[in-house]
Amino acid sequence: MKEKVISLLLSLALLITMMPQMVLGANGPGKGELPSYLRLISEKTDKFIFANFAQAKVEKVNGVTYNEKNNTLTLNNVKMKEYNLVANIMGDDFKINVKGENEVRSIFIWGDGYGGNLTISGDGKLVVNKQKLQETAINMRAEGTKGILTIESTVDMEMYSQKGYPVIETIGASNGDKTKAIAIKGKTSEKVNVKQDKEKHVIPENVKAYDVSEGAWLDKFKKDGKYYGGNAKYDDNMEKTGYYSMYEILENKEIEAGKTYLIAKPIKGQENIKPETKGYETVLDSDGEIDQFKGVVLMDLFSEVYLQMYHSTSDNKDYGVYTVHYIDDDHPDGVIKYTVFKIVDDSILGKAAILVPGKKEILELPKDLQQKIKGEYYSYFYTVNLEKLVLTKGTAPKPAVKKIGQAKISSAKNSKKKTVTLSWKKASNAKKYQIQYSLNKKFSKAKKYKTKTITSSKLKVTVKKLTRKKTYYFRVRGINGKNAGKWSAVKKVKITK
Repeated sequence: MKEKVISLLLSLALLITMMPQMVLGANGPGKGELPSYLRLISEKTDKFIFANFAQAKVEKVNGVTYNEKNNTLTLNNVKMKEYNLVANIMGDDFKINVKGENEVRSIFIWGDGYGGNLTISGDGKLVVNKQKLQETAINMRAEGTKGILTIESTVDMEMYSQKGYPVIETIGASNGDKTKAIAIKGKTSEKVNVKQDKEKHVIPENVKAYDVSEGAWLDKFKKDGKYYGGNAKYDDNMEKTGYYSMYEILENKEIEAGKTYLIAKPIKGQENIKPETKGYETVLDSDGEIDQFKGVVLMDLFSEVYLQMYHSTSDNKDYGVYTVHYIDDDHPDGVIKYTVFKIVDDSILGKAAILVPGKKEILELPKDLQQKIKGEYYSYFYTVNLEKLVLTKGTAPKPAVKKIGQAKISSAKNSKKKTVTLSWKKASNAKKYQIQYSLNKKFSKAKKYKTKTITSSKLKVTVKKLTRKKTYYFRVRGINGKNAGKWSAVKKVKITK
């Protein structure tokens, strides 16, 4: 697979922008600029069950319903073994509720920096990839989100994978806890071992700027003695539809020395209108052709670019780099191209990206450019390496609790004024330690004995503010969650300092 294309759809060309993503933990489908959707995709058809953008045509499918309020997709006796179920940016609380007997080709969950969890529940049965048309049954494409898969104990499932591939796979998750990554709560036909791998990444310094190198061409309109620009909408035959997105022309502005730019700001609520219905008059020249604004900088989403910042060792200046990974028929394995910009501050645009001559879509970056790094992080990959996994209703047996070994105090000294330094040897299977001290060797809780308990993950503590000329008793035990080991032998220390 290449990014968000199911393997059966690889004939489609892709343009994938490689830029840092802001990872958001969030519930409910993404809103605004986040294209969230639910789709059923086969080799022949593509059915949108839900989408938050107007271009998608949502269809009704028998047995398939989606409730946006509780973010739940219900499958009720759905037999669609040729269809991949795809969810994109549906949030951390996205659920599939299973009723009756159901079958799908595979399940793909995409996070895309917003929220990519999945919980499967219900009292029905779901069969996934029985025909083994896909490599894997459930694909969690976390894309920097937690990417947590939970399968409740109330549901029956059958999952299959092709030979040599995992039945469940999670890619690029931010969650590093293996016990949460793939949580199967029901009884399983095979022992489920979740394998974890991780990959170290750097966090690049980046900036969002307006690209002034690709000026748009706007049709020219007039209203109330003032000129406006219109970005024409075209149909599939590249004919004008008569609809426009309208822009206010702000000013001719010098952004870089010796060159001016015409800046246009979108007019809210007029993103897709017929200008004449809003009182606009088309401006025509003497030949009857539309007079156009040329090379206009548009202040909207499509003119903003996310640039990774680099520093030049040659001229000691910073530059922004736009990186694009092309995957198409000519480049089935992909090709990376770089475009280099200088960044300038502007009173209207905020930051403007100005193309460096000769540095558009180059295959290699100049050697004097060094990437600016803000930090580092890990992404996690999980697999269940089985070719078949059957889940049946009921609670899976709890794993045996490992016995915690007895701690042994190695040193207890009145090291300095009213202070005792205590150290002990590691106890097997202990994650933390409880340290108890008292003026009573039986550690009575009576107020006069000043018995206290502290917890530490280390093998050494310093106990302060003790009473001089008194004898204190100390003991230690290992703990792991709610489980605790035996107390160590008691050590007594007289406070002489």
